[in-house]
Amino acid sequence: MRVKSIAAIVAAVVIVGTFLAGYWPQRRARMTAEKQVQALQEELSQAQTRIRVGELLGQVLTVKETAARRNYGYAQELSSAFFDAVGIEAMTVSDADLRGALDGVLARRDMVTTSLAQSDPAVVEALHDVEVRLRRALQFVMPATESAPAP
Repeated sequence: MRVKSIAAIVAAVVIVGTFLAGYWPQRRARMTAEKQVQALQEELSQAQTRIRVGELLGQVLTVKETAARRNYGYAQELSSAFFDAVGIEAMTVSDADLRGALDGVLARRDMVTTSLAQSDPAVVEALHDVEVRLRRALQFVMPATESAPAP
C-alpha cells in the first residue's frame, strides 16, 4: 500500500511538473505578445490621430488658398466644415498638448468667420496662424521666418 501511495505521489508530481514545464513558457510568451499588441494598439491610435490632424491641416490650407483667391463665400463654407471637424477632434483626442493646440485653433473661429463674412483679405494671415498651430501640433519642422541676407 505504501508503495502505491508513493508511486501515486511521484506520478502526480511528474504530471504537475510536466504541466508547469509546458505552461510557464507558453504563459510568458503570451504575456509578451499581449504587451506587444497593447503597445502596437497605442502606436496605431497615435498614428490615426496624427492622420486626422494632418487632414485638418490640409483642410485649413484649402481654406487659406480659397481666401487668398478672394473666393470668400466658398472659403466660409470650407471654414465652417473645418472648424466643426476641429471641434470634434478636440473632444476625442487624449493627448493634452494636442488638445490645447486644437482649442487654440478653435479660439480663432469667430475671428476667421467674421473676416470671411466681411471679405477681409487679412483673413489669410489668421488662417496662416491656424496652419502654424497645426504644424506645431504635428511637430512639423517650421520654415525659417527670417529673411536671408542679401548677397
